[in-house]
Amino acid sequence: MATAKAQLKLTRDLISKKDYKGAYDAANRVLRDDPVNYNGLVFLALSCLELNDNKRSEEAYRAAIKENESQPLAWQGISRLYERTEQWEPYAQALLKLADLFSASGDFVKCAESISKLIDTRRKHGSTIEIIQALSLLLDGSPYHATLSNLPEPDASSPTASTVFDIQSAIYNSLPIVQEIIQLTEQFEQNLITQQIQARRTRIDAPPLEQLKVIVKREVWSASKLESLYEEVLNHPRTDDELRRSIEASLLQRKRERLWSLDSADPAKEALRQEVTEMVNGIVLLKIPNEFAWCQYFETADFESIDEYNLRDIRMFLTILPDSHMAQLWRAWLRLKNLPENEEEEFVLEDDSDPLDWLLDLWQTLPESVLLRRVTALLQWKQADYQNAIKAAEAAMRVLSDLQAGTGLQLSKTLKSLNVILACSLVHLYPPKYHARALRILDPILEEDLNQVDCRLARGYVHQVAGRWVEAQSDFDQVVAVVAVEDSRYIEAAEEAAWCQVQAGEVDLGKASLERVIEILESGEDETAQARAWWRLGRATWEEGNPGSYQESYKHWITALKRSSVFASAYTSLGVYYADYIEPRDLTRASKCFQKAFELDAREAEAARRLAEAFVAEQEWDLAEIVAKRTIEGEGGTTSQDQTGSVVIRHIPANVWAWKIVGIVALNKQDYTDAIQSFQVALRSAGEDSVAWLRLGEAYALAGRYTASLRALSRAEQLSPEDYVCKYQIAEVTRELGDYQTAIDLYSKVIDLHPSDLVLHAARCNTRLSLARSEQAKGFLERAYLSCVETLEEALFALELEGPSMRSVWKIIADACSELARRPINSDGSGTSAKSALAKVILKLGEDPTYLDQRLGSLIDFEQILVMCQDDGVELAADLIAGKAAIASSNYCIHLAGNNDAFLSASYYDLSVHLSELVSAQATFLDSSTITLALDLAIEYVKKAIRIQPDEPLYWNCLGSLTVENKPKLSQHAFIRAIQNDPKDPILWCNLGLLYIKNADDKLAQEAFSRAQVVDPDCAMSWVGQALVAGARRDIQGSLSLLEHAVSLTADMPIPNLEFAYRVFASLSRGVDRSSSNSDIVISAFFALERCLQRRSNDILGLHLAALISERIGLTARAAIFAQRCAKILEAVYERSEDPQVARKYAITQATLGRVLLAEGDFGGSLAAFETVLGLIDKADADSGDATDNEAQRLRCIAHLSSGLANLLAGEIDSAIPSFDAALEEAPPSLRTQCIILQAQTMWILGTEEARDMAKTLLLDCIGGEERNLDAIVVLSAIATLMGDETLLDAALSEIITMSPKERQKLDHLHRVDTLLIRHHLLLGSLVDAVKVAKDTLELDPGNDKSRLYLCELLIRQSNYPEAVQLLKVETADASTAAARLRLLSIASLAADKDSAKIVGKQLMEKAVALAPWEAENWTGLAYASV
Repeated sequence: MATAKAQLKLTRDLISKKDYKGAYDAANRVLRDDPVNYNGLVFLALSCLELNDNKRSEEAYRAAIKENESQPLAWQGISRLYERTEQWEPYAQALLKLADLFSASGDFVKCAESISKLIDTRRKHGSTIEIIQALSLLLDGSPYHATLSNLPEPDASSPTASTVFDIQSAIYNSLPIVQEIIQLTEQFEQNLITQQIQARRTRIDAPPLEQLKVIVKREVWSASKLESLYEEVLNHPRTDDELRRSIEASLLQRKRERLWSLDSADPAKEALRQEVTEMVNGIVLLKIPNEFAWCQYFETADFESIDEYNLRDIRMFLTILPDSHMAQLWRAWLRLKNLPENEEEEFVLEDDSDPLDWLLDLWQTLPESVLLRRVTALLQWKQADYQNAIKAAEAAMRVLSDLQAGTGLQLSKTLKSLNVILACSLVHLYPPKYHARALRILDPILEEDLNQVDCRLARGYVHQVAGRWVEAQSDFDQVVAVVAVEDSRYIEAAEEAAWCQVQAGEVDLGKASLERVIEILESGEDETAQARAWWRLGRATWEEGNPGSYQESYKHWITALKRSSVFASAYTSLGVYYADYIEPRDLTRASKCFQKAFELDAREAEAARRLAEAFVAEQEWDLAEIVAKRTIEGEGGTTSQDQTGSVVIRHIPANVWAWKIVGIVALNKQDYTDAIQSFQVALRSAGEDSVAWLRLGEAYALAGRYTASLRALSRAEQLSPEDYVCKYQIAEVTRELGDYQTAIDLYSKVIDLHPSDLVLHAARCNTRLSLARSEQAKGFLERAYLSCVETLEEALFALELEGPSMRSVWKIIADACSELARRPINSDGSGTSAKSALAKVILKLGEDPTYLDQRLGSLIDFEQILVMCQDDGVELAADLIAGKAAIASSNYCIHLAGNNDAFLSASYYDLSVHLSELVSAQATFLDSSTITLALDLAIEYVKKAIRIQPDEPLYWNCLGSLTVENKPKLSQHAFIRAIQNDPKDPILWCNLGLLYIKNADDKLAQEAFSRAQVVDPDCAMSWVGQALVAGARRDIQGSLSLLEHAVSLTADMPIPNLEFAYRVFASLSRGVDRSSSNSDIVISAFFALERCLQRRSNDILGLHLAALISERIGLTARAAIFAQRCAKILEAVYERSEDPQVARKYAITQATLGRVLLAEGDFGGSLAAFETVLGLIDKADADSGDATDNEAQRLRCIAHLSSGLANLLAGEIDSAIPSFDAALEEAPPSLRTQCIILQAQTMWILGTEEARDMAKTLLLDCIGGEERNLDAIVVLSAIATLMGDETLLDAALSEIITMSPKERQKLDHLHRVDTLLIRHHLLLGSLVDAVKVAKDTLELDPGNDKSRLYLCELLIRQSNYPEAVQLLKVETADASTAAARLRLLSIASLAADKDSAKIVGKQLMEKAVALAPWEAENWTGLAYASV
């Protein structure tokens, strides 16, 4: 023990000497002997702290505390550790523990020091709530307050003499501490409320924001101690009066807010309301200048009239709070009542400012004041500003509702007064618009208070407007019975009661009553009332219905105007008198009276109606619209909402005529939405008005709402079955819906009633033309053609009628002729009727040739056209006639256009289009000078159209299309201008892209076509353009795919179909594998050409291409038809022009025709066609070209070869040999091999030994000249196989067999040599060798379906079914190949000789037949499988 004490003393000495290392060692020696030695642990912790070993120091302190928690030494040390390491929360807890220890030991100084340090720490590093908790330790009720009360009073003269001066000051004067706590608590609660609202409002189930605020405030304030702190300040002896008033105001504010946050069902709400009321009453009683309390006092007072407020309280409030906002309100009220602010003074009007302006200025500063809104509403009601009075009353009621919900009070008298203002204002605002709503308010009030004068008067007015004169008189009489004579409402009610008597038929009694009223009014100064009474007396006299009464009424009305020259009703009555009763009628004075009445009061409906009718009769629609709109404003029809802005009001108009006029004017201005709304409103009051229904249907139609239009028009037709205009409109709407045939039928019914109406015939013509275009787009071409002919026939009939639509008829004629010109006639019946109609058009146009542009005379040539129309033998002329008729008709439209710029520009454009279409469609039949003239004129006319309407994109597009060939810069400018005017038209972008393609700018073209696709993804030409760009970039497959998609989008555009077919044929011509000819894409190309030729049946390129594609897919009969049609057209063209180029095209077509006829077996026709080719192309022409190869040489060679082949197949071998010799003689190098092969085959057919030797010699010579001539090698090998000459076969195939696989594949990718070898082995009976060759072939080209199928056939012959089935597992997309695969699988299954396998085999064969029913092998296999 002595050693331990010595070590502890040593440790203390070392620490005092700041030898912390030594102290550390000494402390460890102490703890080695006594590990729980308290002082040793404390010294060790202190040494570690000074040696910066904070962790070991904390551990030692904690061990010491654990050993003896009541000793402050370790707590002091660990607090120093936490302070040094800035661990503020543990530091605060340590200080709090020290305060507990010192308080328990009675050491009030050290306890105060610990609390002082704690407060300083919380101020610097703590949160608001932590500061509040620390400061609360100094208040009465704190566990330390008794200990700290032992501190001496602070010496203000020597504050530094004490280490706890601040604690001493707080103990002996806690008011500053309480105030600080209050400030911090207010700040904390406000921040907490804000944070909680922000956090909760984003939740899915969050209530509305206002409700959420109430909930959060209620939760926070329920745990708040702020009110007790306020009470503590109020009860503190050192609180002065100013602070007391401030805290009292804060306490009242807090209690009032807490009161508003409580639910109405909360039992604490009533007690809290009592507390608030007592505080408010106390403040008012003591006349304390607390504006909030006084406002609460006035706002919660429940009086039926504002006059019931205590005037002394008001004046006292103005005295103690003269600058408050509420004081401004009461000053305005006293000003209205002409009362002074001080009872000792007299009222003096100091200025002429309006008290209402004072009140309105306070609305923003007093947003929760019911009193302000109530006074405002009352004043506006009294000033007859009913609309604003309604708004103010409703605003007051909303604020009152909040006030009642918040305070729990029921201010029924205040609510009643607001309802009175609201109901009375509703009665007089645009009567009877709000009368239903007003009655819902008035009736309950009058049930409760029978003598409520204002409500009784208001209900009387409601009955009066509704024509319930007896009920109205009853209400007015009750008012007369209740109010005093001096009250202004007495004379008002008496006058209205008298007027009700007049209107109820008691004219004499009413007149007597009115005279008594006038007698009273004449003694007063109300000029308007006097004028109204005299006017009513005049109206009562007028009801007597005799001339004397009319004259007496006139005098009364004059008297009314003398009393008040601005009384509008008197002017209206005078106007009726002048217009209808005076002799003679004075319409001028009547009109002036009506105008004056309407100027004074827009509610004078009779005057307004007569004015509007006069303006309409004079076609002054703008003035009529002004009158109608003012009338609508007068009846409150311009607003579609209640005055609150929230409740939609369904306006029932009193003046239907005004809404109809507004609707008609809106229709004329193309404001269809307003027109529809106007007619709809009119129909609310006049549901049986057929004209309104008709106009509504018209407005719907013009707005594009055709279904609604049909419903409205149908209703109009029901109401007025004889109205043909309605039937006409129904037909028009039906046409707009695209049901053209139904529309035509409807027009026909109307025309039956009015057969001479040009407008009706023009409309039916236009519909027939639309029907034709619709049928054309759907592919019903013959129907479309007949519809165009019918259009022309009816238009010609319409020209014989009189009417305003002559220009439209000629426009229809031009368009119909243009449609006929776009497609030649196939049927004789259509051609005859079309020529007849066109002849009539030409005759009609020829009656006055002066209108025709002289430059068009030679182009059209009326005499020649008439000859062509009358000559049935002239073929292929109807389209040409129609094209020229369209040009002449458009030119005549220009003549008819006059000064109408819109029609003139459209006619110029039509003429330009028709000229360009004539050149495009008839270029083959027109000479070059005519084409040049037509194009020049087309450009000139479209430029004229552009000058008239430069913003029309169609005109610019036309100019761009016309100048593509010769002026690409102008063309680009035109297309760009068109796009600027209409950037959403995909055709404009496509045309620009085509221009770029023509000028080899693929990048810009791609961009243009992409823009077109963005605008309209279904635009076929944009996909065609993309295909052209892909073709220019050598992407053949991509180009075909794009064209195939373009063709699928539309059937009415021949260009995509033609381009697609051409690209498909070009891809076939470049390929070598002929098996692809039967693929789906070739079939698609064939049908695409069919669609193209239906619309362009005279297209030479299309016809020739159709013949070639038909030949490729084996439709030789169709190919012959196409080739013959092409040849016929070219022959006709050649007869007109004798152009050598046309002759060359004709020769090529004859060559194609001869080849197709040869395939058909028509050897005579084939020989004739080839003779025509040889006759058209002289040998000299062929020799004059390139010596190596040219078109003429090829044509003559092909003609000789094909002639020889035709003779050979016809059995004329002797005639065939000279043809082959001639072909060989004239053959270019590219055809020489074919000539030799055909000649050798012919020699072989002769059958003599000499001829066959000659055939071998020819082939050997050919191979000798070209060792890798595969065609010659194959033929020679076939001859060797037939002769069984192995030596000759080896000689023929040696060159090819010795090649490497890649070279052999490149030269013979169709594997003809391999096929020949397989057949050779099969002839020798060597199936194994044949299989080996087939396997080698497939290995060399594993993707070749034909080689795979051939090998499978050989394997099945070899009975090697498993290997065959394994090879047949490879899928393919081609239908024929897939069918062959299924057929072989079926045969393999059938060969297994099992019942189940036979069933499977039959099923497979049935699938093969379904895939390729045109293959005979599949049917044979099915028959075999069915056995």
